[in-house]
Amino acid sequence: MIHRPLKIVIFASGAGSNAEVLGRWAIDNPSRAIVAGLLTDNPQAGVIDKATTMNIPVKVVPRVDPHGGSGVGSDLGPRICRKAHEKRILEAIAEWQPEWIFLAGYMRILSADFLARFRCETTGRFRVVNIHPSILPEFPGMDAYRRAFDAGVSHSGVTVHQVDEGVDTGPVLAQEPFPRYPDDDFSTFQLRGQAVEHRLYAKVLAHIADSRGG
Repeated sequence: MIHRPLKIVIFASGAGSNAEVLGRWAIDNPSRAIVAGLLTDNPQAGVIDKATTMNIPVKVVPRVDPHGGSGVGSDLGPRICRKAHEKRILEAIAEWQPEWIFLAGYMRILSADFLARFRCETTGRFRVVNIHPSILPEFPGMDAYRRAFDAGVSHSGVTVHQVDEGVDTGPVLAQEPFPRYPDDDFSTFQLRGQAVEHRLYAKVLAHIADSRGG
């Protein structure tokens, strides 16, 4: 049975190397997936240029009130609450009608109310995917590469998982380890992990596109 392309939206906050991998995979496989758009909360994110180069529509929804004057911690305006921010995000991506959301260095934790909008009726899981630079449950949260390296691990890895209400606690979709070599510094260790990230995330996108998450 031939399916129409899976429609995904990417959320990213930074340089966007994983977002670029997902976008390039979709461009190379147009019958299997399409990136309908990219959402970022960071107006200066490098991922914006990457998406533009790939002709992926971009929407910027910063967590500030652009009409509220100056505010603490931002030169764009005062911060708004997560609920209000997520409401703006849902409004921004509505026209893209995403079937799945892929997080690629998105530096916000999504609320249970937001995730509920993307619950799969069949599995009960959320159609939101994240990539994390460790073999979960080891080193959840921020700075996983640095914490693993500083802990002196002999190997680390990458996990792709569906998002749940916790922090890096959702169902695992794929994991792949990579070694730490005796002559590694942090940079070479991290670069080896990022190469795994790019390969593994594309593999998971391919699986979800072909199986519709089944």
